[in-house]
Amino acid sequence: MRIACVLLLSILCAACATTTAPPAPPPPVSAAPQQPIDYLKTLGGGWRIRLTDDHRALTACQYGLTVGPARAFNKTLYLRAEFENPLSPSSPLITDTKIEPWMRELSIRSPEVRGLRKGGRYSIRIRIFDHPERKKEIGVHHQTMPARLNVNSDGSVSF
Repeated sequence: MRIACVLLLSILCAACATTTAPPAPPPPVSAAPQQPIDYLKTLGGGWRIRLTDDHRALTACQYGLTVGPARAFNKTLYLRAEFENPLSPSSPLITDTKIEPWMRELSIRSPEVRGLRKGGRYSIRIRIFDHPERKKEIGVHHQTMPARLNVNSDGSVSF
């Protein structure tokens, strides 16, 4: 019986013993990365071209992109579409427009574009703002569009 009491007392003392290692530090506090909000989705797109009567030159070529809301929103969104300019990549072709909460789709056209190369992929960036002054960007939508024809700087076309 005495051995049983000594054994029980040893187990209880061992359970109450403290370790000399310092406690583990709490995990670092980190803010969850903010996920970008998808305001728009691409519904369609292509090249809008108008040829001369003999079909050898064009009178106009434009990007055409149709977007719609990716989620419901309750106020007007102000958009700035920046279309890649093949003749001057550092100077995009810009179109400003807006999309209202009740709209299911919006078609956006670029200014006239020249210098397309067949097989090239051209980028479109739509910057999204919550005020007409377009100072604080709240989102962005990216799209690329392949070219299936050559449009030279003089307007001549080859397919």
